Amino acid sequence: MSREMVAAAVMVWLIGALVGWCAGWAARGNENRRWAQSLRQRIDYAESQARDAVAELERVEAQRLDQGWAPTPVPEIHVHVQTAPALGYCDLTGAAPVAMAQRRLPPVVGGGS
Repeated sequence: MSREMVAAAVMVWLIGALVGWCAGWAARGNENRRWAQSLRQRIDYAESQARDAVAELERVEAQRLDQGWAPTPVPEIHVHVQTAPALGYCDLTGAAPVAMAQRRLPPVVGGGS
């Protein structure tokens, strides 16, 4: 097979691929139009929902402002807490043996065999 024959075969294959792609694209045209139309409908629906939400927000804000709402004064509450004095290291060393001495231990049961 000569170089010219290979070049001609490649050209025929490329032309066939191009024609096939164009034919497939044209055949899918109706499907593409339906998809684009449904996409446009979804976008229009989302835009209308956004417009409705903005209108509702403006209506609610206007209604709230018309009521003459004013914050009520909050009474002042004063809480005074006295903390217990903190234990130092010396206090803890003396408190541990006292606590151990005051703790009740369970009776020792002798294990008999």
